[in-house]
Amino acid sequence: MANGLFLAVDGGGTGCRARLCDASGVRMAEASAGPANIRSGLTDAFASVFEATLACLEQARLTSADLPRITACLALAGATEPAELAAATMHPQAFGKAILTSDAHAACIGAHNGNDGAVITAANPAVIAHDLLPPTAWINKNLSMVVDIRFYLHVSYYT
Repeated sequence: MANGLFLAVDGGGTGCRARLCDASGVRMAEASAGPANIRSGLTDAFASVFEATLACLEQARLTSADLPRITACLALAGATEPAELAAATMHPQAFGKAILTSDAHAACIGAHNGNDGAVITAANPAVIAHDLLPPTAWINKNLSMVVDIRFYLHVSYYT
């Protein structure tokens, strides 16, 4: 694939980032767009992916006619759920090839270079506190420390 292009998309619940590289791995463009959590809406998630992709193509002085040259890895929030992943896999797209995985899986692969390991992702402490912690948890006004009687979890939150 000498004239192929590679697109990596980190599609999170608050936004998505895309990076386009040529066949030798040279970075050609980067762009961002809105949320790409497939559990919050498949159509909206793919619209954000497409928006970021088109912005990358424009930066690289390419057009949508180049989409079939792209092998895309779409690491999307919500793709941990089998039903959502199956629906996303069936969603129409114009890439030459698309690989779908969860953003958490891609983070683990990236952090450990393909080796065994684990990753704790903390994008929004308020969401973590709401979704993961028991009602006895206490959050200070800066959201920098979440404290529970049974455990401590320090979350660095930079604005």
